[in-house]
Amino acid sequence: MKKLVILIIIIISTFNSIPRLHSERASQGDALRPMATRIFPEYNQIIEHIKRDHRYWKRTGESALGEVSQFKVSVREHPGNPILIPDYKNEVFVLNPGAIRIGDTYYLAVRSSTRDKLSRIFIATSKDGYNFQRKPGFFYAIPGIDSNGGIEDSRLLIVKEFPNRVFMHFTYCHDGIFEIAESSIAMQDFININPAGWSPMKRLFPGKRDKDFVLIPRMLNNRYYAYHRPEFESGQLVGRGIHLAYTDNLIDGTWEDLGMVMAPRKDYWIGAGVVLEAENAWILIYHEAQQLADTDKRYVCKIALIDKENPANILYAPEEPILESNPSETEMLKKTIGLESWVPNVKFINGAIVLGKERL
Repeated sequence: MKKLVILIIIIISTFNSIPRLHSERASQGDALRPMATRIFPEYNQIIEHIKRDHRYWKRTGESALGEVSQFKVSVREHPGNPILIPDYKNEVFVLNPGAIRIGDTYYLAVRSSTRDKLSRIFIATSKDGYNFQRKPGFFYAIPGIDSNGGIEDSRLLIVKEFPNRVFMHFTYCHDGIFEIAESSIAMQDFININPAGWSPMKRLFPGKRDKDFVLIPRMLNNRYYAYHRPEFESGQLVGRGIHLAYTDNLIDGTWEDLGMVMAPRKDYWIGAGVVLEAENAWILIYHEAQQLADTDKRYVCKIALIDKENPANILYAPEEPILESNPSETEMLKKTIGLESWVPNVKFINGAIVLGKERL
């Protein structure tokens, strides 16, 4: 049976550096034999099977059963990790980069957490996707924040209707509040790493605690849709599931929440990480988290298939994670290169780069 090999940039918060991962996808059973040489070719048959006989994994937490349960993804780490580490003079951690490729260059928009307790973004570039060179200075910083704030969890993308701009969505942290914000920049300014080119920061849900905003990178039925995780709704804490929101105008419009479309398992919470387009579905890579103790958490990465024309339709969400933390990982890095863990037991994705028809 043909195997599809993919490469994924997965953002890991397990330690204060950024690793690179490979992913190898394996399918079992004749029912999942590839039908086309596209990204995730077996998805064609999987989706047809689900349309015939499925249960949507939505508020009930149920997933499709039967032949489709044989679909699996496994991920292994690149042996050259970590690919970026802090400078140790002013930085405590570098982590959670957005990722994009323009031409033959890979770009990471990396969060730098400094000793003054601010989070800013710097750019690192690579020609092969493995060996990244950090560019001097900060590419994006939010003015007017003196401490305990800044920008976290940046996500980069090019929207189909705006091919000459790069959009960045991120968590805007200030005064103990986490909000979703957006900025964009002309493609050439991004390539030239010109921080003056960024548009003014736009708060998408002003004053509302929110995280994990992931935009579907083109219009669907004359609207733009995105996944996010609001923490409160009508004064009640609800921030455990993935919500869907929309706007009619990406540049000047306001965003409206449509409610939860993916609910977590009991005692867990989930948040969107990356949306990728396959032939017959959107592929959502998301994180699932569990509070283990007062200060301990465990994050894993999972995938879901989403209806191509209706982003509220979650077609399939297998229970098995594609990536989970290895308890010996943090200890190994500490012994070999002296890296300390910030939040252990965490796998968290902010970016994935599509390479041709068969790799990510």
